[in-house]
Amino acid sequence: MLRVRVLGERSAVDDETGEVLTRSSRTIALIAYLALHPGSPQPRSRIAEAFWPDSAQQQALTNLRRELHQLRRLPGADASVVVTATDLTWVGTGEVAVDLVEHLAGRARALDGTHDDPDTLLAEGQRALAAYGGDLLPGLYDEWVLTQRAGLVDGARELCGALAVAAGAARRWDLAVRAARRRITLDPLDETAYRDLMRLQAEQGDRAGALATFHRCADVLEEQLGVRPDPATCELRDRLVADRAAAEPEPPEPTSVGLVGRADELAWLERALEDAARGSVRTVLVTGEPGVGKTRLVDELVQRAAAAGACVAGAHCYADAAPLPLAPVAQWLAEPALEPWLAALPAPWREEVDRLLPGGGGSADGGGGRGVVDAWRRHRFSRGLAEALRPPGRVVVLVLENAQWCDLETLELLGLLRSDDPRRPLLLVLTARSGDLGAGPGLDGWVRRARAAAPVRELPLRPLGPSASAPCCSACAPGPRPSRPGSCTPRREVSRCTWSRRCGATRGWSTSTWPPPTSASCCGAASTTSTPSAGASSTWRPRSGATWRSTCSWPPPISPPRRWCVPSTSCGAGGS
Repeated sequence: MLRVRVLGERSAVDDETGEVLTRSSRTIALIAYLALHPGSPQPRSRIAEAFWPDSAQQQALTNLRRELHQLRRLPGADASVVVTATDLTWVGTGEVAVDLVEHLAGRARALDGTHDDPDTLLAEGQRALAAYGGDLLPGLYDEWVLTQRAGLVDGARELCGALAVAAGAARRWDLAVRAARRRITLDPLDETAYRDLMRLQAEQGDRAGALATFHRCADVLEEQLGVRPDPATCELRDRLVADRAAAEPEPPEPTSVGLVGRADELAWLERALEDAARGSVRTVLVTGEPGVGKTRLVDELVQRAAAAGACVAGAHCYADAAPLPLAPVAQWLAEPALEPWLAALPAPWREEVDRLLPGGGGSADGGGGRGVVDAWRRHRFSRGLAEALRPPGRVVVLVLENAQWCDLETLELLGLLRSDDPRRPLLLVLTARSGDLGAGPGLDGWVRRARAAAPVRELPLRPLGPSASAPCCSACAPGPRPSRPGSCTPRREVSRCTWSRRCGATRGWSTSTWPPPTSASCCGAASTTSTPSAGASSTWRPRSGATWRSTCSWPPPISPPRRWCVPSTSCGAGGS
């Protein structure tokens, strides 16, 4: 079968083999022109003028005859076009499938006002939108193409709106939201479409998504038109915010949970802190996947260091395309722990700090406003920042989060801190994502160079295992606790519930109903006892003689474990 696509692409291929049958854009455009008027004779002179408006009429008709000859050579296309001396008519057959024809036919059936069946609109509307792959004949800008392209976009928007309304009335929220999003894609400046999507998301229960839609609408309008959203859109946003605040319950009291499962890692960091306190510079790089607990571990170390009298300062790096030079250093200098030392900083060094943080009390004629151009000036500037970050007589802990995005200037300053006066107690703690060490300007290279000068201790963090996660879950989750690992206490007894149990590696899961059958059967296995009785415990074995898993034993539990229950439609008593 010949498959012709003119929406979102231009192709004519064999539907079975995928072979390209023609590469002539004009031949494919001629099919689209005729398919836009199925059953209606189109004069040759009109087609020729539309396709070749700058050519003489005789030359345009000659070009049309050439493209018509190419069209009729395609498999099945000759029977789809009725050719006369003056007209061309698209009749279509089962041997040629055109996505434009499928879209128009589905859209007409979906929007037909004579039927009252919403299922017809939903089914036909989805098929019509699936056939609409994009703009008509992309890459062609003939006048007739632009006119028909705009009309098809308007028709697709109308179809999306009707489909969203019908799906919302049928409470098929996913379909309704998809149709509303497709409508916005077709016209990103249609503010009414944004409001309709916000209402659907709110009715679906996704108020956060509705507010995100509002902000996306505001960004598009500001970027494209330089205007704010309509008052009706802002009013809908305010109503959603008020409803969300009224619907949200009071947050529960936070549960205080100490550091779990990181005792060894914390002890390792404390040893590095003790080494620094004895009069040396130590550098620690904590790596791990996002969310593995790097920040939580470092926070625990920071709290203990501050309680012991250390001067602690923290800074964060961010994934900007062009990181702001020395931004982490400015964050360190703004820490309250450094304020007393900055106030007493000698004037020459204070002048250099004022270059980064103006208005800190430097002299008016000290050159704080001059740029740092010469190499000796840059070195003096770095020395001034280094002195400001190391108050004498105290252990200093500098923390840099997400160091994989750190700028080169800050990394150079860290190198100076490590090498300049290495007997002053200083602990540098850097955290980085293990998979993004090369994502920033140069952390990976800095670590290699730093290791050549002095050791850089690396602490890789891995996710917590089940034994380490259980105490945290037990402290955070309300309700009764399992009496032993792997067991569950249901919230209430149920009379009937669908449940599953593991019956061996080869058999997979088997499904039964609650209460379980009075006789024991486990995936066709034979029992070690002929007739197990209530209260008796007998291990079931497969025919091969190997022992079944412990979860496939008789008798079954008195009440269904929670992990076996499906709490909604499957449980007659509401689940447990």
